[in-house]
Amino acid sequence: TRQWMKNQNHAPKSITLVTSWYHSGRAAWIFKRVLGDQGIEVYSCPAGDLSHDDWWQDKRSAIAVYTELPKWITYLWNYGF
Repeated sequence: TRQWMKNQNHAPKSITLVTSWYHSGRAAWIFKRVLGDQGIEVYSCPAGDLSHDDWWQDKRSAIAVYTELPKWITYLWNYGF
């Protein structure tokens, strides 16, 4: 994405990142780190139902949320705070 945006004649000033609600925070963090030095603003827009007050009651949602923690730790460890 970074290379493609860099090669555009009129690079955008902002992008909207659409991804699953449970990893939208990590995805936005990654995109901001990668594109921030180009002056591109990153907006996160989680897809799907945004009312996940009972995510722990659904097995797939619970697994998705709980597996985000090790992913965050790995990214922070490898790519810095």
